[in-house]
Amino acid sequence: YDFGHPLAPVFTDSAASYQALQHPLLLPGLEAVDSRFMHTFDPTVIHLQLFGFAVAFVGGGWCLLRAYASQLLLAAVLLASITTSTFYDQLQSNLADMPLAIFVALGVAALATWLRTGAGGMLPAATLFLGAAALTKNEGEVFALTAFLAAALAGGRARLRPLAFGAAAVVAIDLPWRIWIWIHHVKIAEYSISNLFNPTYLWHHRSRVEPSASELWTQITQFGAFGLLVPIVFAGIVGSFVLRRYRPAAFGTAWLLLSFAGLLAIYWISTNSVSSHLADSSNRTIDSLVFGGALLVPALLPGRT
Repeated sequence: YDFGHPLAPVFTDSAASYQALQHPLLLPGLEAVDSRFMHTFDPTVIHLQLFGFAVAFVGGGWCLLRAYASQLLLAAVLLASITTSTFYDQLQSNLADMPLAIFVALGVAALATWLRTGAGGMLPAATLFLGAAALTKNEGEVFALTAFLAAALAGGRARLRPLAFGAAAVVAIDLPWRIWIWIHHVKIAEYSISNLFNPTYLWHHRSRVEPSASELWTQITQFGAFGLLVPIVFAGIVGSFVLRRYRPAAFGTAWLLLSFAGLLAIYWISTNSVSSHLADSSNRTIDSLVFGGALLVPALLPGRT
């Protein structure tokens, strides 16, 4: 920021009062660009920008998948997604979880389509969207990592080299932010990744696993929050196996399981009280799983190729 700018005191005061400085800056960066362009702060623009994410989700999903999926199924999934209470309730909260879910959904759908069809532009698209997810929220790195790991497990040896290049590109997108964090000694306030590799710490905090897994699953299966999306995801996964689309079905299954395990690991090593942490965030952190799983369905099932 230009600290001579009239908005600088607002930004610096907010930063000083906000302790979780390790979160990536894509969303607040977009908002800062809006304010700088207008030379003032107008909250209306933030709501318009968030509405833009909704439009981009529908438009991006349609443009990415319409040539490779059943257009009727794709339209139904997109409509079912944007009409859930969770989509707009959380989008208008201006938290990063729904923009993250949008980036993740587009990324994993593009990656699944590439595995199924080999379409040339899908892997770069997946890389771009998953890189954006990594720059939106720390969990985005988890979802991007599990996406490439699931693709490597399901894709076969011939796809390992392009997947490695795609994963390296995501790392390159995320790296400048991580370097800045390292140079300025900014630590993650809620947990330390090193504790994932500390058996003693994990054993002493094992009591966090069961309530975390139970609450995450409860949030995922709430009909009032996600409507028909979760049944659609299960039907899509089962249908892709029945139709012998084994490779994309294996990818979708592996990504959902690995991502759930990644979220569970974060709650396991967190230093926050497990009850308050779950109450504050469990209904938001699973957005990427549900909306990402939903957009996987038209990517997994046979359609136009």
